[in-house]
Amino acid sequence: MAMSHSEATLALADVARARRRASRFLGYRRAGPHLQVWGLVWVLGYGLPTVLPDIGELWIWAVLDVAGVAGSIWLSRGAGTNDLSGQSRKASLRMAGAFAVVFLFVWATLAVMHPANPAAWRVYPALVLGAIYGLLGVFALPRFLAVAAVVAAAGLLAFFLAPQVLSLVIALVGGGSLLLGGVWMRRF
Repeated sequence: MAMSHSEATLALADVARARRRASRFLGYRRAGPHLQVWGLVWVLGYGLPTVLPDIGELWIWAVLDVAGVAGSIWLSRGAGTNDLSGQSRKASLRMAGAFAVVFLFVWATLAVMHPANPAAWRVYPALVLGAIYGLLGVFALPRFLAVAAVVAAAGLLAFFLAPQVLSLVIALVGGGSLLLGGVWMRRF
């Protein structure tokens, strides 16, 4: 028995919906480990200067940012997996490239603007990341909206209400939300 035109149209629409959903979940699965790497970078980067003030915040961040970019590239190359197709690997490498661009953008704008208030340059990466993850959530992966909101809100609230503990708030809430967001996204 042949399908009618309307049945075929409905079946194709179902297939397209399933494909979009599968693509979104694959995106979450790929993004999860990257969020966890950067969550760890944030916990250490914002937390260590409090514990080890003699090392210098700039050096801590320089080392951790390079490690984070390297970790993202390592993950993008399919580390620990053998199921990444050529196209999936290219998409993951683009994601690592995006992390590198954000890293360079934040460092370059901080170098140019050179804020006098240390709290301003501490909160800036949280705001940039919140904006980028928010856009990613709007256009592709809606769960990123939740991560973006927590990271940006934690940074802003601490900046205005508790600047004396800004770094610790961003370490725990911002870094923690990236770590937990990564776990949440990997589950799918």
